[in-house]
Amino acid sequence: MISRPATILTLIAGATLTFSAAALAAPPAKTVMLAGCPTTGIPAVCTEMSGHGKIYNVSGAVPPAPIGKFILLRGVESQAHSFCRGIVLQNIRWRETKRACPMPKTM
Repeated sequence: MISRPATILTLIAGATLTFSAAALAAPPAKTVMLAGCPTTGIPAVCTEMSGHGKIYNVSGAVPPAPIGKFILLRGVESQAHSFCRGIVLQNIRWRETKRACPMPKTM
């Protein structure tokens, strides 16, 4: 038979773990919608798009997002790590539009 103090300690430990796990859970995933032209990223094997004042890593798109074509893209922000710069997007869906990409600015 378990003594009464041991039972109380077990209940306290279980309650602590239950509430701590909820506090450590990742925030809900944010869906991002972008319209624009994917560009070669840094390093050059990466593909990125900018929008909402941020740079997004869209290298995980399958099929790959076309460089130099105007697309509509939807993806989910991820906490994944990448050697490409920008916020990593996952579950990427995109479609090409008839709109043309703007000419690159020259200095």
